[in-house]
Amino acid sequence: MISMYHTVRPEHVAQEMCVLMDWYISQEITVPVLAEFHVKYESIHPFQDGNGRTGRLIFFRECLKNEIVPVVIEDANKNEYLAALKMYREEKRLDKLIALFEKEQRFCFENCKYFI
Repeated sequence: MISMYHTVRPEHVAQEMCVLMDWYISQEITVPVLAEFHVKYESIHPFQDGNGRTGRLIFFRECLKNEIVPVVIEDANKNEYLAALKMYREEKRLDKLIALFEKEQRFCFENCKYFI
């Protein structure tokens, strides 16, 4: 699975991460912006291992930091998540990923609203 997303040569990772971070800090943070950040981060593939876990953790943290209902990809939706990443990689379309993140937000909210 790791090589499936690796599109940036290792010697270009630092530069691409700087470009991504410059773009990100200029955005108003929303789920679509976080989805775009996520797929771009995954495409850069900055680490040898753990990129998916790290990317999802960053997404979760940024949701909390920006008072957005967090997203946790349920195991049952893993294939949908991978298909959405593939759609972005092949077609540069985010709609499937955004829809999945919004579905996961509703699931998270319903399961956590007791504590709110």
